[in-house]
Amino acid sequence: MVTKIDVYLNKEEDFYSQFRDTKLSKDLFSYILEECYGENVNNDIEITFYSNFKIIKDRQEKMIDALRRCYGLRVQDEEYYLKRTMIRELLLFGGGVLFLLGYYLLTTVKFFSEFILILGWLSIWESVYSFLFDQLEKKMFIKRLKRIARAKINFVQGK
Repeated sequence: MVTKIDVYLNKEEDFYSQFRDTKLSKDLFSYILEECYGENVNNDIEITFYSNFKIIKDRQEKMIDALRRCYGLRVQDEEYYLKRTMIRELLLFGGGVLFLLGYYLLTTVKFFSEFILILGWLSIWESVYSFLFDQLEKKMFIKRLKRIARAKINFVQGK
């Protein structure tokens, strides 16, 4: 299946950031991403830009490159964040296991050992919960960004 996104440009400047003409505008970035919500994350994406002005082929190529670069950079950032989060969760899980081992070794000090037991289970629970649920959402977001970065892009003039 294909998710089709229609974008109507009143002027070419609507496509670019107001600060640099090689970067996608924040509004356009958000609009394209929001149009994908509610659609299957596995769908291919086709973006059609409609304009009442002529965009020469060379300029179209630059616009496509800017769009792909913008979403590609966001994918890199999100994957870096995901990797860092996974490392934190593994460390948290390992710490939880160490706390549980500490509990079994320090059973003579009742209050302190109970505190270590609680810390151990909380650490393990938090890391497993984050690994199972939070990362799924982040992975879906990354997949959606990748689909947009590889989207088929068309330009239609005069509409």
